[in-house]
Amino acid sequence: MKSRTTCTGSNTKLEVQDTHTLLWIKDAPVIGKNSAEEVKAYIESICTCAKPDPETSPSLHQLVTKFQTHHCNKYCTKVYKQNNKFYKKCRFGFPRPSKTGLELNDVTDCLAVNTKKQPRKRLYYLARKTDESAINGYNRALLLANQANADVQYIANDFIFCPMLLYMHWTDNIMVYCFLGC
Repeated sequence: MKSRTTCTGSNTKLEVQDTHTLLWIKDAPVIGKNSAEEVKAYIESICTCAKPDPETSPSLHQLVTKFQTHHCNKYCTKVYKQNNKFYKKCRFGFPRPSKTGLELNDVTDCLAVNTKKQPRKRLYYLARKTDESAINGYNRALLLANQANADVQYIANDFIFCPMLLYMHWTDNIMVYCFLGC
């Protein structure tokens, strides 16, 4: 995050191996209220999937290679059936498509239930080169400070926000959907 970004709240859940944190950023653009260009510019300012140059940024390059590069395994690989054929696909959407610029998708398309049980469409695709197809979105400052995996995602609105909070508090038996008004 940029130094002039103000966090107005947070919610953290600690698990045995990792931490899930939601940050409410003051004056962050909202889909449906701000223009698509404002939302895109904001996402690009806080999140990247660029592979840093090992000569000019050796520490960041090492951290991205170690913590932000996805390697498919039995946990993430799911089998899908289509036209009587079985296909394996990563449930996290890797490899991600290369894009010349950030591509913002329609929120409705991302929330729609897919009857073929295919993964839902992502809200956005970061600009990425072909050799960055396995790199998860990250924030440079958070990754350098955390020195561990730091997946960063922009959450569009309460409708996308709600399922993540429900996931975070499921074991705590908290009815987050009432809190949010979802």
